[in-house]
Amino acid sequence: MKLQTKLVAVIVVSFLGMLILSVIYVTYSVVSISDKIEQMVVEMESGSIERFMDRQVDELGERCAVYLNAESFSDLGDVGRRLENPVLFKLLGISAAIVLDSSYEEVASLAYDSRNGSWVRVPDRVRESIGTMVEHRSGIILLDRPAIFSVHPVETLSEENGYVVFVRYIDEHMISELKSHEDVEIGLSDRRVEEQVYELRDGNLIIYLPLRDVRGDIALVFEYSLHPYWRDLSRFGVLSAIVFVSATTVVVGFAVLIVLGRDVERIREISEFTRSVTEHGYSDRRLEVRGDDEISSLAESINTMLDEIQKSQRSLEMANENLRFLNRLMRHDLLNRLTRIMGLAELGLERKTPEFYEGILEAVEDSARLIERVKNLEVAFTDYRPERIDLREVIEEVMKNYDIAYEIHGDATVLADVGIYSVVDNLVSNAIRHGGTERIEFEIAEKEEYVELRVKDYGRGISDEIKEEIFREGFSTADSLGLGLYIVRRIVERYGGKVWVEDNPEGGAVFVIRLPRA
Repeated sequence: MKLQTKLVAVIVVSFLGMLILSVIYVTYSVVSISDKIEQMVVEMESGSIERFMDRQVDELGERCAVYLNAESFSDLGDVGRRLENPVLFKLLGISAAIVLDSSYEEVASLAYDSRNGSWVRVPDRVRESIGTMVEHRSGIILLDRPAIFSVHPVETLSEENGYVVFVRYIDEHMISELKSHEDVEIGLSDRRVEEQVYELRDGNLIIYLPLRDVRGDIALVFEYSLHPYWRDLSRFGVLSAIVFVSATTVVVGFAVLIVLGRDVERIREISEFTRSVTEHGYSDRRLEVRGDDEISSLAESINTMLDEIQKSQRSLEMANENLRFLNRLMRHDLLNRLTRIMGLAELGLERKTPEFYEGILEAVEDSARLIERVKNLEVAFTDYRPERIDLREVIEEVMKNYDIAYEIHGDATVLADVGIYSVVDNLVSNAIRHGGTERIEFEIAEKEEYVELRVKDYGRGISDEIKEEIFREGFSTADSLGLGLYIVRRIVERYGGKVWVEDNPEGGAVFVIRLPRA
């Protein structure tokens, strides 16, 4: 059976299956989205109601605090007498007030029934809950009926201090305020629920929202209704999706049959190309990308894959070169330190005194530090991540390993890594071993976008004929590996910097390094 015949059969069966699965999936998705919208709308509305109640508590506390701070009271009894004012109760919007002394003993208590316009006895449930209200300071509480409360300290002129507990019942006026604020049909329900529930009734969604008081008890249950417009939209969405998927399936089926011949040819070209790559290896040849469809995307992916393979090969070559460089760096710098250890050991054997042991120990410790730095440098070459490094601290650390006079002028922070220690160490070692200097000066200067480090020695200097050659790998005018200055150049260039050498007018050489400024 030819590929085209197979594809036609597969496409017909696939599209029939896709039609069925698409209808099921779209129906499930639309219903799921409808449920999520419903949950989101309910949570948003319920959250708004809860925030409204929290604001009522805050506003009660603010009004009462303003009143207490604006008045001067001779004693706690005076506080109770001042509160015996119906106008004040209406102004503060409170139903009851209890004055307590510093030991939370009742000094005065008042309750006002705004509906009847008369003073009433403070309910026992209010007195029984004073301790809870004082403990929590403010919030919602279930007394003989749901209420909000706020507790405030009060100071008097007689230095008799205490507290005032303000209580406001959640009444019809507050519910009316809530209705105007939320613009929904809302009220208190006799139904007791432990958590928010909602149900569909007469085409509307009825939500029961319980609010707990400061003790964790259900203080009241709000009941409100919403019209579930999203359910109407979901039914319309399901029908629309079924019609759309069906029509799309038919149109796409015909379109696939029309372009099938051309696409089969393109697939054959891709097959021949991949076989050629397999037989002859990777090259710079790439697939020609035509059109903007899945086959062209496949061709682009194959081209991208070949590009990535070539990049990986180049990265592998670079990684091997870096490893070879690090190996040469280790051998070069470690050989310098072993030479130093050998010289100290020979002097110690010749003079038969232990005075050189300390120098040998320092050289060994320095070698251990070198190995650790090369290990860190290996990580940096693999994944270079510049960090802020203080040049002066680097120089001082390196110069601990050399018994030679030196001066440091200036200070700056550069973007580098642990390889900067090898840069400074190789310059100092080169100046001593090959330049014969007896002192070194370091000058650090901050420029516009870089830092310039000048390492000045007073040795034999460097002739003009070899100034361009000394940074080349393997170049040496003495019995050495010719790696020290090559290492310096490699590391500095890795930082995006530059290094060169100049003559010292006072005799000797000046190595100049420019590094990125931190």
